[in-house]
Amino acid sequence: MAYSSVAQMGFLIMTLLAVKMEGGPFAMAFYLVVYAAMDLGAFGIIASLSEGEEDRDTLEAYEGLGYTQPWRSAVLTLCLLSLAGLPPTAGFVGKVVIFKVVLQAGEVSLALIAILMTVLSIYLYMKAVVVLYMKPATATTPPTTAGIFLDGHLKIPHLWPGQNPPATGRFQFTNLL
Repeated sequence: MAYSSVAQMGFLIMTLLAVKMEGGPFAMAFYLVVYAAMDLGAFGIIASLSEGEEDRDTLEAYEGLGYTQPWRSAVLTLCLLSLAGLPPTAGFVGKVVIFKVVLQAGEVSLALIAILMTVLSIYLYMKAVVVLYMKPATATTPPTTAGIFLDGHLKIPHLWPGQNPPATGRFQFTNLL
């Protein structure tokens, strides 16, 4: 995430070239607000996941957290996707506004370099998302209260009699759960 912060500041510096152009100050302010919200969200989730145990300094420490910490992982994923600039997130809108201002300033080569760096950052952010959801959990992270609640409520209907449609010959709503 530290490298991400450095890369995101590059986008703000790009707007300094076009700050006197129409839309330059707006582009900078909008991107700064969006970036601050997403970065604080991502760092906040990382801090909350590290609570009470060792710091999670490597990607491997996040393996499978999409299953053991679904809500936190979802918020972290949203923040990462926005930082990467993928549509329909606010990060995408912020980067488009910056690209527009930089192109209006006549800095085509700078915009092309920024687009290439954005593509690279998408790969790096998606690598983190893949670790959250596509890898089995390595650490024994206790499930969240919401996970325990949902797990219990999804299993309770299966304790009712007549749950086997082939045996009873009829379809029941509880089989959907």
